[in-house]
Amino acid sequence: MKPFYLLGLISCFFATFLLAGEIRVAQTVPAAGAVNVSPGLEEIVIVFSAPVKQNSWSFVETEAGRFPETAGDPYFKDNRTCVLPVILEPETAYSLGINSAARKGFKSAADETVAVTPYLLTFSTGPAGGEENAAPPRRESAAPQSKSAGVPETMIFQRANEPKEGAFSLLIPRGWQTEGGILRVDPTAQGGPSQSVAAKLDFAVKKDRQGSVMARWLPDVLYFDSRMSPAGQMGLFPQGSNYMGMPVYYLMPAQQFLSQIVFPYAHPRASGIKILEQRSLPELSQKYRQRQKALIPQLDFSYDAAILAVSYQEDGVTYKEKLFTVIENWGQAGAGMWGNKETFFIRAPGNEFEQWEAVFSLMQNSVIINSQWLAGEIRGQMQRAGIVAQTMQEIQRIDREIVEHRQKTNAEIHNDMFLTLTDQEEYVNPYTNQVETGSNQWQYRWVNESGEVVYTNREDYNPNQDVNLNRSDFKKTPVRKRFP
Repeated sequence: MKPFYLLGLISCFFATFLLAGEIRVAQTVPAAGAVNVSPGLEEIVIVFSAPVKQNSWSFVETEAGRFPETAGDPYFKDNRTCVLPVILEPETAYSLGINSAARKGFKSAADETVAVTPYLLTFSTGPAGGEENAAPPRRESAAPQSKSAGVPETMIFQRANEPKEGAFSLLIPRGWQTEGGILRVDPTAQGGPSQSVAAKLDFAVKKDRQGSVMARWLPDVLYFDSRMSPAGQMGLFPQGSNYMGMPVYYLMPAQQFLSQIVFPYAHPRASGIKILEQRSLPELSQKYRQRQKALIPQLDFSYDAAILAVSYQEDGVTYKEKLFTVIENWGQAGAGMWGNKETFFIRAPGNEFEQWEAVFSLMQNSVIINSQWLAGEIRGQMQRAGIVAQTMQEIQRIDREIVEHRQKTNAEIHNDMFLTLTDQEEYVNPYTNQVETGSNQWQYRWVNESGEVVYTNREDYNPNQDVNLNRSDFKKTPVRKRFP
């Protein structure tokens, strides 16, 4: 059991917001399920969550309603918005499929092997002369525009340190606030030492005091499935009890853990909860297993990763939220021990959520672990878990190997999870010559010697001339040159 704790902190900062690997339909006009749509509506508008090819499409007939009569070929307003000219009749139920299992004309602009997830649009028209019941499209998943109520046209990001122990830093929008950080569990208060070996993280980045737009990382917690122990089989440790500081809960899949444990814990006042999506991530689970085997080959843990998307009301606001976790089962070696890892959520008001995804991803991509803190934490975990190295030189060698291996393996997983979340770009920092991942939802990116970053769509904006910044060392960051 001794080296198991090394896995906790090493990966806890590289959680996924893997939230949106696929391309999906984000908005339609008319809205799906709309009734009394004006028969005078001349265009059906489809807005996608990411750029798609502009010379390929698939509109499919279905049995859910009549396929609209078309008045011309589809065309694209931009790389996320497709328009289908139509002629509608009064009091008619219509349906059309956007891609299907067999027809996949809507494809990613970046990777033509990625097709848009099939979507069924149904609506019905009202009587002749009726008022149109279809709002204009809201570009929820497209790059935010300057008049958007969500992401502003220009955003300034500043580097913030984890406040408790300086364990890491990340870029956050200027004016936002952080809350929480690294925490240590007192074994005497917890009823046992199990939660006290590794540092835990409960950390939030919030746009405002109430967290109307927020990302929050939640602590890794060890649980105990008493069915794996003789004492538990005798009924001595029922669910909800405590065993050596671990809550006693039967091992559960990641989807169930998110809906039954994480969400109620994070939002005890939520109401009107609707599950929008539940999805297991077997490929990501396999990557976690490969990483664990590379770190400690003699152990055989299993993993289950999942996403949960929900809408709910809290304090009078309707939110959309995506939650992610990885369940780590210690198997026979752990004798019933299991836990959550990489658990976090992102949320925003429902009609703004897709606009903020790129900002969440940008923050996550900017995380820099304090290597000195990590090396000290690893040594502390070894000591607290009872691991005694033969010499200080051996401890230092272990430190170096684990830190280097963490950087390599987490970088691979990190890219897999976040570069597909929203449109991203890699930039070369003119001060450090290091490659930095940033958002391309703005056209221009500037960085200064302190690591502060400015994104803007304004060609004429120069942060060195911004009196509110009072800096003269901002430089544009060029896009990294790609291989042929």
